[in-house]
Amino acid sequence: MGNIVKYKNHMLLGLYMMNDIAPIMGVLVLLALIILLVCLLSKGRYQNFKKRLILKSLCSLMFWLFGWIALWYAKSDVVPFTAFMMAGFTLSVFGDVFLAFKTGHAFLLGLLSFFLAHVAYSVSFIMRYGFSMNSLVAFAVISLVFLVVINFSGLFDLKEMLVPANLYLIIISFMLANAIGGLLSISEGFLTTVLTAFGALLFFISDFILAYEKFSPRQGMALEKPVLVTYYSAQIFLALGMMTFLL
Repeated sequence: MGNIVKYKNHMLLGLYMMNDIAPIMGVLVLLALIILLVCLLSKGRYQNFKKRLILKSLCSLMFWLFGWIALWYAKSDVVPFTAFMMAGFTLSVFGDVFLAFKTGHAFLLGLLSFFLAHVAYSVSFIMRYGFSMNSLVAFAVISLVFLVVINFSGLFDLKEMLVPANLYLIIISFMLANAIGGLLSISEGFLTTVLTAFGALLFFISDFILAYEKFSPRQGMALEKPVLVTYYSAQIFLALGMMTFLL
């Protein structure tokens, strides 16, 4: 009996020690992401394709790992809303890799991956905060304004991507609106809602810049750096929002 108690105590001590190093691991992952991102941005799209693909994949792997470390540090089981968050991170990794390829089919696969990621994020936010009137109003305003911008401002020339681009705008507007709805809810913790809403906003900004770079009638604009910096920052803030909600 005494041996069993000692074994259990050793196991508990091991778990606590592992949890203590979680913040250190998180910092190391963030540093690795920064280093990899600097390498990726040093030559941008003019890098060797294989090297670029590896760097983008590793950058994506870093925020995916950071999400798992955040979940581990929060000492939480993979409850439904966290499962949807991790599904969103995983789908984003696939989308990021697909977008590294410059073919039309790869772009559509990347768009589909991110579309499903935003569905997963939206479900997670609704599970956390509920779907309020604030969310509905935010969704109506954001989607209406940006549907007008991309379709009638003359800033975008979507051509055959008209339908996919509009559908994607609707789902990312819905994702952002649910994050804002949580921020406006007085019943939720301030820090977690701010982190989540800021991450969602950065994601929206990143995709808007990417859309402008790809579909603007003005060709040759180099906007990759702000796209990647805002995108990877967005994913980290979303992971931090998940973690602080669980603590």
